[in-house]
Amino acid sequence: MAIKLLFCWQDRYFGEQLNLLLSEDPRSFRVLYFTDPARAADWLRTSGETVDCILGAPGFLRGLDPSYGLPVALGEDTSIMRTVALPSMLEVLSRNYNNRNEAACLFELASEYIPTTEDKLPVEKATLVVGMYGNNADFFTVKGMAEQLLEKLSVTDYDIAASSEEYSYHPGRCAVLTIGGQRLGVIGEIHPEVAENYGIDERVYCFTLDVDLLFANAKTDKTYTPLPKFPAVTRDLALLCDDAIPVLDLEKAIVRGAGNLLEKIKLFDVYKGAQIEAGKKSVAFNIVLRSSDSTLTDEQTNRVMKKVMEELEKVGAVLRS
Repeated sequence: MAIKLLFCWQDRYFGEQLNLLLSEDPRSFRVLYFTDPARAADWLRTSGETVDCILGAPGFLRGLDPSYGLPVALGEDTSIMRTVALPSMLEVLSRNYNNRNEAACLFELASEYIPTTEDKLPVEKATLVVGMYGNNADFFTVKGMAEQLLEKLSVTDYDIAASSEEYSYHPGRCAVLTIGGQRLGVIGEIHPEVAENYGIDERVYCFTLDVDLLFANAKTDKTYTPLPKFPAVTRDLALLCDDAIPVLDLEKAIVRGAGNLLEKIKLFDVYKGAQIEAGKKSVAFNIVLRSSDSTLTDEQTNRVMKKVMEELEKVGAVLRS
């Protein structure tokens, strides 16, 4: 049985999760993690086990054996290539928090180094990392920032889905962005235990985006259309659906149903309360319809709205009575 040692000098939660993940691997990995180099050194001396891989900060590894040390070029914290950029952002947020800054909102255009094979250099991946705390920030604050960036770059064909499997993130307040079946990024609240390990006694929110994939799907050419000659028709839709159904699924159903006549769609209310059945939510949209070559009649508008409701019913939403 192969043994992997994870020396997690700060993020104990990540070590526990990695241990859980690899222990379920059919190759039967064993993962041991220590937060104290002295205990790790005692184990190495007395166990007689063969170790396949040792991970950790250079200073931690040098505490075990000088042969584990790495040359320090720009400083200990920058002497190894990182495979994940999120810990660097958390360290910067931690420094701001412990310097008594009440709020911070920071970003980094980071490089992550993804291992390939032993005889090849790692792949250098550009990643945008945004982190924040304070100023009443919440999940929707960081989600709105990510969506605004995507809108500015005209990235529209993305999907967002809740996720409970992202390490270092809160399992109930995290979402994964995908586009064309590829992973674009992660949005969410940092797990409280992770935040505590970085000395932050406040909720922390982050998102990451794959920069290469982001720009591969960006539309830089701008299209201008003439001012409308014909009036618009507006409709409000109050829908009832299961709480687990993402609002984005409802928006996509409306877009499919309305087709080219849809000019604008806006979410203006999400309600869960005493008047709504348990496990359900009320979602309200404002829809603007317009034809470029004629004034829409009531018959045309009703026909479009019927198609919209047919699409909404397919994803499990009905009109709220």
